[in-house]
Amino acid sequence: NLAWGLSESADPGIVLVGLERFLDACEAAIMARGEELSLIGFDSRYTRMMCRLFDQSHFLTDIMCRNPQYARWLAYEAVLGQAVPREDMLADLEHWVSGCQTIAEYGQAMRRWRQREIMRIATRDIFVHANVVSLTQDISNLADAALEVAYRVAYSMLEKRYGRPMCNHEGEEADVTFVVIGMGKLGGCELNFSSDIDPIFVYSDEGETTGGTSGKLSTLDFFQKLGEHIIQLVSEVTPEGHIFRVDMRLRPYGRVSPLAVSIGRAIEYYGNY
Repeated sequence: NLAWGLSESADPGIVLVGLERFLDACEAAIMARGEELSLIGFDSRYTRMMCRLFDQSHFLTDIMCRNPQYARWLAYEAVLGQAVPREDMLADLEHWVSGCQTIAEYGQAMRRWRQREIMRIATRDIFVHANVVSLTQDISNLADAALEVAYRVAYSMLEKRYGRPMCNHEGEEADVTFVVIGMGKLGGCELNFSSDIDPIFVYSDEGETTGGTSGKLSTLDFFQKLGEHIIQLVSEVTPEGHIFRVDMRLRPYGRVSPLAVSIGRAIEYYGNY
């Protein structure tokens, strides 16, 4: 099986180096090196998949060697035949972050989840040969799920500090709502492995928060902070890497505008320009 996998490789030497690194990583992670060797010897699909990954990408090899448990997950559990629906990705990511308490912990868990998902999608590309539409849908669903969780985490933390954003609507108090709109390739579900994302942040009305441990804020300031936290969770580069680069220049009024704008200002902008 290994000979077969190597015969299909552009550079068998690189594959052998990757396999040796992987087996060493298995020992360091207290995984049975002998069991992995048995799989490589007897499961042709598993062996060919590993050879293809190590042959095609140093980046994927590094992720696999840092997380050797991903190999069996990819081979026997991961969804490779189709794009994972956004709702399923969101549920999976929520499970990954369920024990987190701080922004740093959330960010770390989200990046580790992203690495595993990138491994899965890359395996679909270079081993399963999924079509481009399916791959870009998968990556776009990944971005959607990451933005959704980043929003929920950031909003929950800010609500504790400043309370809920409220406005006066026809003489009654009403919640101010918020939406992340994907522009560009994200909006068209056409993200690729190297894409950045172009979100805009829009809230429904002007008002003030109800107050919390750090007092009150205007809705403008609250959603400005919310946008900053979302961007930090998604784009900050850490030892675990980042999830996506974020480009906010497509927001109404561009760089001269706050990160988040009211729906009224957004309608004014798009109506005039």
